[in-house]
Amino acid sequence: MLEAAGGFKGECKKMISGGPMMGFAMFDLDVPATKTSSSLLCFTEDEVAAYEPTACINCGRCVEACPELLVPSRLADYGERGQSGVFEKWHGLECVECGSCSYVCPAKRPLAQSVKTMKKQVLAAKRKK
Repeated sequence: MLEAAGGFKGECKKMISGGPMMGFAMFDLDVPATKTSSSLLCFTEDEVAAYEPTACINCGRCVEACPELLVPSRLADYGERGQSGVFEKWHGLECVECGSCSYVCPAKRPLAQSVKTMKKQVLAAKRKK
């Protein structure tokens, strides 16, 4: 499909399958296209890798951006520490994984990734019970 679309315009340094907010990074193109494949974004620069995350400055932008009215910075902290009980208490399973929190974070913290990882761990533990 990439060749049919005209190929790369330059050297591709980062590829994302899906949209810019909810898509996932790809390491190579040896992946089949399925009926759920929506797009392939190819970037000539990996801007995300250029920034190192810093400490949370408690600005509240992630809370304002969250469509589920959660506190992503706190949920990410619980996820990084492996505190599944507190994560559930703060409604971490209600996260829709939209990525808005990571997008607006001035500290460049991977909030959505941390919450998503913890959410998967909590759901896997619930299935084992």
